[in-house]
Amino acid sequence: MIDPTDAASGWAKRVAALRAQAARRSRGASPNDLTDEALSLCDALVRDLAGAQLTRDQLRGDLRAADAAWDQLFEMMPSAAVLTDSASAILNANRAASALLNVSATHLKGRELLVFSQDRATFRALLQELERNRGTELRARLMLRPRERKPAMMQLHVRPLAARDNAWMWIVTPATAADATPSLEIASTVPDQPYSATG
Repeated sequence: MIDPTDAASGWAKRVAALRAQAARRSRGASPNDLTDEALSLCDALVRDLAGAQLTRDQLRGDLRAADAAWDQLFEMMPSAAVLTDSASAILNANRAASALLNVSATHLKGRELLVFSQDRATFRALLQELERNRGTELRARLMLRPRERKPAMMQLHVRPLAARDNAWMWIVTPATAADATPSLEIASTVPDQPYSATG
């Protein structure tokens, strides 16, 4: 792909060369209005291309800043937050998730959240519900098994990420003693959220 910066600079030089060539050819001859008009149009197009390049650079900067803000917010969340694909493979996990599951965030990436479930059949059923009910938030209470720790009942809030196909955000918190029974409920439709959520 051609970098628009190089393209704008290259075209500007090319148009200047054509203008000089046209001026040499028209010495002693009547001016060619069509040539002047075409070269002026080329000048305008090159200016537009350079302006589009500046706008693109600004938008890229804004996107990088938004991604950095999202990453910082994700990392600082007090609740365990995990991003997965539709098969529960972990794309990203924050510090709280690392502490809850007793595995470093680096080592969580690529592993399936499924492996931390005490009842894998129930967890697979949850994944099937997610697949069937795209665009909705699901809430569940399931027994999870952190590494080298006793299994514990957890509250799971799962929602799709609008900015990424087949990506899910899981918020995991310990269940209270009053909520010790496994359950699954489908919440109301979730409106599109402007998450970029880099993984």
